[in-house]
Amino acid sequence: MRVERDGDTYYFVDGERFGDATGYRVDVDGDGRVTAFAYDDDLPVAPLASSD
Repeated sequence: MRVERDGDTYYFVDGERFGDATGYRVDVDGDGRVTAFAYDDDLPVAPLASSD
């Protein structure tokens, strides 16, 4: 698993599907409180690197 941050959004990348990153998107407010949490099969970040 890899974690990336883009402003107030965190992406927890756990795999890939058809070349797109899959995992969880977590939005936080200015105080660091979670405002949204969802699984997404098309995250706007790079998928995990192959372990081959």
